[in-house]
Amino acid sequence: MTDASRGRCCEAFVWSEEADLGTAAGHGLKLGRCGSCGMPVMTVVEKGDGSVSRVSLTRAEARLFHSLQGDPDRLKAALEAWVA
Repeated sequence: MTDASRGRCCEAFVWSEEADLGTAAGHGLKLGRCGSCGMPVMTVVEKGDGSVSRVSLTRAEARLFHSLQGDPDRLKAALEAWVA
């Protein structure tokens, strides 16, 4: 997982959800982007304590996760690798 401090891209950050990717490695994961500037962002919900963070993604990471939505096994493996 990339640095959680990168979850804000601009002063006018607005969360826009694109896909609920389910759970991987004990984290709830939702793919989205900033509605103001378009930066890809993952919302990460810690299942243990419910804490929420937003982590910026590269465009390549976002494309990969979008492309794997039709293949749940590969998506889960990619998400688990990203979370690690």
